[in-house]
Amino acid sequence: MQVTKSAVATDVVTLTVQMLEGNIPAVGATAYITGTQNNTGALNSTAGVTLTGVSISTTTGAGTITYTVSTGNLTATPDTGLVIVPNAEVAEALTTTYKGQQFAVSGNAISWAYTCPSAPSVLAVQLEGAIDDNDSEYTIIGTSQTTTTGYNEFFATLPEFVRFVRLHVTNSSGGTSPTFIGKIMTNWNQTG
Repeated sequence: MQVTKSAVATDVVTLTVQMLEGNIPAVGATAYITGTQNNTGALNSTAGVTLTGVSISTTTGAGTITYTVSTGNLTATPDTGLVIVPNAEVAEALTTTYKGQQFAVSGNAISWAYTCPSAPSVLAVQLEGAIDDNDSEYTIIGTSQTTTTGYNEFFATLPEFVRFVRLHVTNSSGGTSPTFIGKIMTNWNQTG
């Protein structure tokens, strides 16, 4: 979000903002503010602040956000700066078998990773690829991974003609309400 105006009343900061990209944040989200000039930069926060109010139009992307900072009062004054609200990773409930969202890729290599915030006792997860995005065409690339703890990251060289990839949990059992977060990232240095 781009900051266009700032105000402070009894340590509650109100920033008038314009969405540049991403989703409208929720109340309670952590926001990082940089580049504001008013109150000698006291409205900035590289450590992050918790949003206490969000009022942004879904049509225009314009609106306000509020958060608490101990600083002097300020009437609404033009300002500049940026507000960054990272997308929160949301773990999904892990079922016995789970097929993640498929992604189109170009090139011959990707990185992929997974973590289980609430770990199962047994896990088998694999990277799969296909020429066309048809469930029956997906086949395993590499080897199945079985680590249930920590952040697990891998590099994969894709077979020729693979245009789609996904993560597929082929086995999961045990644990208390196990959850799963999977990530796929295409690599910038591709050949071709």
